[in-house]
Amino acid sequence: MKKTLSLLMMAMLGMAAWASDVTFDFGQITLPSFTYDANYNRVASVTNGDVTMTLKDGSGDNTPVIRTSATAAPYLQMYKGNTIAFQCDYDITKIVFTATADGNRSNTTVDTGSYDYSTGTWEGQAKTVTFTNPYRSGGNWMLESVLVTIDNPNTGISDIKAAQAGVTYVNLMGQTSAEPFNGVNIVVQNGKAIGKVVK
Repeated sequence: MKKTLSLLMMAMLGMAAWASDVTFDFGQITLPSFTYDANYNRVASVTNGDVTMTLKDGSGDNTPVIRTSATAAPYLQMYKGNTIAFQCDYDITKIVFTATADGNRSNTTVDTGSYDYSTGTWEGQAKTVTFTNPYRSGGNWMLESVLVTIDNPNTGISDIKAAQAGVTYVNLMGQTSAEPFNGVNIVVQNGKAIGKVVK
């Protein structure tokens, strides 16, 4: 019975993708100074967790800038021609932009995946995703925050602590213990597999 339960839990965990979210909140971010890259684009990068966001002036005359006002939440203003890219060692599977009420998103282009401007949601599978605010009249893109979802195989594993009430470790032979075994362990809490740990 224990072996069957262990194998079933392993199969369920093997099919599940571990996803984690990284948020870039422009009310909490201070942009570093822009520097020039090899193509003379002005570039600034910010890393949050496993994701790096890179802003470029691209074909635009102005660099992206964080704006603040007394009547609105801080936002990142992307001028025409500017690009915003997200890069990660793991696959990026979803990006959700929260724009200000007058933030124009309909003319934004992306180099991979599928972008629905009506919801500000990109979906796909890539390690780097670049969005461009095309160079044309009007069309500044004003972003309050960006939520990036990545497939991280370590998510949920490093956060599991043995001190949690009711946590049991099950090894590949179906043995259970309050402490992890050497090798692969399925973490069970309240009768449900909640993660895996390799010791």
